[in-house]
Amino acid sequence: MIKPLLTAAALLLLAVSPAAARDAAWVTPYLQRLVQPTNAARFDALKKLLEEKGVAYTVHAFPGSKESGGVPGNNIVVTIGNGPRDLVVTAHYDAEKLADGTLVEGVVDNGASTVALVKLAEAAKAMGLKHRLVIVFFDQEELGLLGSAAWIKSIDKSRIDAVVNFDVAGYGDTVIYGGLKNDPSGKIGTAMEIVCLRRAVDCMRFPIYPPSDDRSFAAAGVPVISIGVQPAADAHQMWLLMNRGKDAGLAPGVMPRVFTLIHTPEDKMSAIEPAAVDLAFNIARNMATALDTAFPL
Repeated sequence: MIKPLLTAAALLLLAVSPAAARDAAWVTPYLQRLVQPTNAARFDALKKLLEEKGVAYTVHAFPGSKESGGVPGNNIVVTIGNGPRDLVVTAHYDAEKLADGTLVEGVVDNGASTVALVKLAEAAKAMGLKHRLVIVFFDQEELGLLGSAAWIKSIDKSRIDAVVNFDVAGYGDTVIYGGLKNDPSGKIGTAMEIVCLRRAVDCMRFPIYPPSDDRSFAAAGVPVISIGVQPAADAHQMWLLMNRGKDAGLAPGVMPRVFTLIHTPEDKMSAIEPAAVDLAFNIARNMATALDTAFPL
């Protein structure tokens, strides 16, 4: 028998009703703000967006490194509530710089997840969480997870019950997740399964998941999960490539679209499906509620 980790009341909060169905029209105006010529400009645009939405934040600055070419970085941290323990939700806001020095629009990777968490920050005060919710927007992920590695070293990680990381959630209707580390009780994975059930969305768990900022938390011994959104066929292809390798059984040359889109000039607004970004926001919101219950204070 599987021991339930969430109460019936919490499950009701996660249930999807017609009244809870959201209009995804908010996505495009939020996301267009992040289309900037430099990552420094993305940083400024993200700060301004948070300010306009009435979301308070702090900046966690970290020094330059060999990997960053000596360029310092800036994480943005939103802290909501004052509970004795933390739930952390993260996404990186920086975009890939091409060999010619130009910055891709970076809306799939990872502007979509970034604005989904801006929306979460707006909604969080009304969620009534018992935990302190910490939403972190990381810099320099594309240079080697530098922002997340710097941030986890700067905080009291013993306060954290769970981290939920979002990366690549710009199109599709299938939720993919993995990177589940340091979760011996299985509470994070179970919360994810219940959220998928209550939202009535298809979800795929990856034993081996594409690397993102979750790796920094896993290395630090912090419980973490990483989440994205893809079309169903692409999600299955990605699962096979990541988890079966040369035995994936895919036809020669078959590659999930995402691997040919991110880090290229094709990562632009025309690739975005607003409903997918809204789905990422709702998954983030529901996971925060589910984990708040799964880790009682």
